[in-house]
Amino acid sequence: LPLFLLEGVAILGEVFALLIVLMK
Repeated sequence: LPLFLLEGVAILGEVFALLIVLMK
């Protein structure tokens, strides 16, 4: 996979995890 795609997925993962933490 392209490096920029992996970075994008990593960023989305961090944002998603942060949203889950804020929801609780």
